[in-house]
Amino acid sequence: MCSCSTDVKIQEYQNQVLLELPVYMKKYYNGSKSIHISIDSCLKYEIEKLWGLGIKTTGCCCGHNMKLPYIGVDESDVDKMLSLGYNIQLNPNGVDNIKRVDTFYPKTIKYTKDKFIDMINHLESCLAKI
Repeated sequence: MCSCSTDVKIQEYQNQVLLELPVYMKKYYNGSKSIHISIDSCLKYEIEKLWGLGIKTTGCCCGHNMKLPYIGVDESDVDKMLSLGYNIQLNPNGVDNIKRVDTFYPKTIKYTKDKFIDMINHLESCLAKI
């Protein structure tokens, strides 16, 4: 479970911190006026560690103890994530995207038995779309 208060809802931002993007990622945000990005505070250190390893993240969410957490990465970094021992979370964004493997379960969020059951149900629903 993450360290979010039960008051934090999905797409509410009071539990986030503002981090400066690593230099190597700034080119992916061309046209953006900000060189900072908001990250759920309970994922801050994990995202900073991944950035320190040169991994390009595309998004993340701790799940706020309501949804499954995830870390998205650029397709070029999938093998790095696998070599670091990360587990793939099938991307549920439609049947056409079922083969996407660029989304992972964070390591810093501890899962309860109920969260594991949620992950299995999520996997089964994704597989049912194939």
